[in-house]
Amino acid sequence: MTDDQTPKRVCPACGSTKYRAAPVENPDVLVIVRDRICRQCQTRYTPPTPAWAPIGLFVSGAFFLIVFAGLLYDNFVTHFVMDHIEFTVLGVLATVGWVVIAIGFIVYSIVLARKLWFHRSSDESDPS
Repeated sequence: MTDDQTPKRVCPACGSTKYRAAPVENPDVLVIVRDRICRQCQTRYTPPTPAWAPIGLFVSGAFFLIVFAGLLYDNFVTHFVMDHIEFTVLGVLATVGWVVIAIGFIVYSIVLARKLWFHRSSDESDPS
């Protein structure tokens, strides 16, 4: 990430800490912290992602994974094995979809945590 792409806590143009939240440009994207617009110079900038975001995503993903993996287990073991017909294909597919979403939450939380907590900036890196 170059210096001009690094998220800022203050306005990169004038250094002001006064801002208003910018409208979300793409509603299909997960937004943890909205962009800011400086109240003094009207520059739009992106604040850094909070450190709690990967933890929240991981906990949410783990919760969904446990719940929906349990539903899958319930569908296959108790209904399919005992009744041979009781589960529906649509119910199983929907549950598998939620399991995939939960795994996506967990993977994204790990990627975000690596970027936030373990990323070394270029000025801190070894010259070798």
